[in-house]
Amino acid sequence: MESFQFRESYYLYLLLAILPLGWLLSFLLERRRQALITLMGETVINKANKLNKYYKTRAILLFLVMILSIVALARPQWGKTKKVVETKGIDTIIAIDVSLSMLANDEAPSRLARSRRLAIDLMDSLVENRIGVIAFAGNNVGVMPLTLDKVALEGFIDSLDVQLASSNSGTSIEQAISQATESLKNAGKDLRVLILVSDGEEQSDDPESAVRKAAQQAAENGIIILTVGVGSATGSKIPLESIGKPGFKLDQDGKEVITSLQENLLQVAAETSAGIYLHTQPDSSEVKKITEFISKFSKGEVRSLAIEDREEKFQYFLALAILLILSDFFLSALLLKKFQS
Repeated sequence: MESFQFRESYYLYLLLAILPLGWLLSFLLERRRQALITLMGETVINKANKLNKYYKTRAILLFLVMILSIVALARPQWGKTKKVVETKGIDTIIAIDVSLSMLANDEAPSRLARSRRLAIDLMDSLVENRIGVIAFAGNNVGVMPLTLDKVALEGFIDSLDVQLASSNSGTSIEQAISQATESLKNAGKDLRVLILVSDGEEQSDDPESAVRKAAQQAAENGIIILTVGVGSATGSKIPLESIGKPGFKLDQDGKEVITSLQENLLQVAAETSAGIYLHTQPDSSEVKKITEFISKFSKGEVRSLAIEDREEKFQYFLALAILLILSDFFLSALLLKKFQS
């Protein structure tokens, strides 16, 4: 089936509860049957036993209704439809640090998870903008080109993890800015924006000079850099469980590494390109500030873009679930009629 996916796949975890719920449903229906036998007396036991198959059929129907309802909630999609969208937004790239230090949990549940949430919130706020995503760690860079396809963007953001980074790789803010500049400078003649999300740790020699030079080149190409710091000044250890390793990251002397937010390079990048530096907040207010900052600038030229979108198919599963519910009502009426006859 072409391009099959679940838009809200996390609902599928509810299927794990189906078996115990199915058993509970069968148990309750059997208890009800036994209660009817007790209430009506021994003379109806044989008749009630004959109706047992109807109870089992009803239990199966309700079991299927639960499964179909959960699948519908997960919003299955397949096939594609083309539609023309007119947009007058500012081309924007969100660059997300995926180095090992982003596993630190001084931002709950981790710096990287907080960064992913921030990127999705920005995507939802910048509705008219074409958005691209860059994941950077050391010399490794992953790129999602500029697009209006929010489903594809969210899928790419959700897939970001530190597996892009080697066990010793750090952050390369300069590399991320340079990659974003290459991606944006040919996107059009209008203003463009880079939103860079990182803890600011840099392990290269003389990083401030490199970052300043990269930010100046971006500014010369009409790119404003907004930077967002993730993490705390007090710092945190770097747990390695999520990448299949025990304990915490150690330095060359075998001591546990403490990683902390380094704001300097992030501030340099923002100031050099006439942007702003922000820190993540518990109420996610940085999203509103970024959106307001970008909205002050004039929008780009109107573009008519043909984009592909996956077709929603949840209605088929929902319709089948409703049909089974109606069948259950009919079966219940039939069951009552047979029991009374």
